[in-house]
Amino acid sequence: MDQSAWAADRRLDSSIVQQILRAQFPELRPRSIALLGEGWDSEVYEVDRQWVLRFPKRAEVQVTLAREQALLPALAAQLPIAVPRFELFGQPSELFPYRFVGYRKLPGVPLQLCLTAALSSRGEGLIAQQLGEFLSALHGFEGAEHLAAMPSSDLGYLGEPIRIVEDRFAHLRAEDPVLSERLQRFMATRPASSRPDDRRVLTHADLDLEHILIDLDAERITGVIDWADVRLAAACGEFESFASWRGRAFTSQVLAHYRGPVHDADMEWIRQRAIHVALGNLTYGRMAQRPPYVQAGLHALRQVLPPAWG
Repeated sequence: MDQSAWAADRRLDSSIVQQILRAQFPELRPRSIALLGEGWDSEVYEVDRQWVLRFPKRAEVQVTLAREQALLPALAAQLPIAVPRFELFGQPSELFPYRFVGYRKLPGVPLQLCLTAALSSRGEGLIAQQLGEFLSALHGFEGAEHLAAMPSSDLGYLGEPIRIVEDRFAHLRAEDPVLSERLQRFMATRPASSRPDDRRVLTHADLDLEHILIDLDAERITGVIDWADVRLAAACGEFESFASWRGRAFTSQVLAHYRGPVHDADMEWIRQRAIHVALGNLTYGRMAQRPPYVQAGLHALRQVLPPAWG
């Protein structure tokens, strides 16, 4: 995994963000600015605990931001879970060369930070219902003009949920040798998985735990963020994060509330895809020195490998 893949081609820090906001949005009068997170494409800053600003790392990321800007208002009208509503539209300047966006911060914390949080059986059931209804609405999205503008995924991975991952075993062994042995035993005897439905629907396409927000006290999902990868793809790829978070039984609960082209018969594919993604998160977390990704990868493997999966 090449670390340069997520490198930025420009400089940015809290001081520069402060100057940008004073120049372009003086009405905000920011008192506090903090780096909230960083992904493949953007750096995200929190302003006064009220605003979230996304700054592209490279020029081409502006294209995906523009796509989100066009799509999210239509999605917000059809989805039962909140999504970002862009209100600030930054322009290129001497301080920062690219367009950027800002939205009012959604409540909740990323599921990635709540891996082992306790939930009541009622709360778990309600969250599963939320997620099933959310994906039903997303995969059934009606908006022909928006769908026509979406990129489309190559579906070759459907026939091979776990692609070449041997180069990532060293990272797993360094973190948890016992878990590494469990994975290698599984890989040697893993069951066949049937190819899931390949009809293309509108997908988030990066529905990882870091992009799902939860209110643990209320036991409910409060938002889904970061729609940079939104595209037409097979629906099955949206379910691996649920298997990664709470295993097979919870994923079945989500499917019980889902109306779309994914079924319990696809569970083995979902499990194996979750393994592939977990190894990717673990490797990225180690190379980028991002411990939450390492922990998310380890947690996922413990949920989907025998004997936990059942």
